[in-house]
Amino acid sequence: GHRRRVLIFNCGEEKTVPDLLSHLVINRKRHAAFRFDVVLFCPVASAKPTLAHARAARVLLLEEGEEGAYARKLDQATLRSLCDALDEKKKGQTENLQWQRALRDTWRVLQAYHMKTQQQQQQEEEENEADWIERADRQTRTAVLPSVVSALEEIKAMLNVETLEVLVTGSLYLVGNVLGRLEEEPSPLPPTSPSSSST
Repeated sequence: GHRRRVLIFNCGEEKTVPDLLSHLVINRKRHAAFRFDVVLFCPVASAKPTLAHARAARVLLLEEGEEGAYARKLDQATLRSLCDALDEKKKGQTENLQWQRALRDTWRVLQAYHMKTQQQQQQEEEENEADWIERADRQTRTAVLPSVVSALEEIKAMLNVETLEVLVTGSLYLVGNVLGRLEEEPSPLPPTSPSSSST
């Protein structure tokens, strides 16, 4: 049967987020291993101190990055209109876990962008940007969770009803937090053979 794929992601605020996430979003077309059904964004319990400030997805996608950076290669008008649609959907939401929300929003915009441009190549009818964000949300459920513990509890609950493949990436601190937590309690994840495990 189909194994649902779950991604747990976090990275430091000094990272070029669109470049990191783009590999996971784009490769979904080429490789089944990158087709995530659920993506969980959570902070780590400990990380390297940074002077970088959390930025919104709009800033990460439209205002930052050097020439040649991934987001700079994309159609800026399409990215801007997707960011506008996302901002409109989010009006009135609280902004705790601001960095994780920015990561999630960046994922959602990149996924909607690629779905939209792929469909335009097939010359299907136009839809507005809010529809593309909703389509991306239906294709991959994303969530911001307050901790690694919460993410592992979410995975444990999913394991009660289905088989999962889980990828933890974006930060060695995140991987370390997950491994440390799994060592403290019985693993919610099924055992893997040493030849198939990787980081």
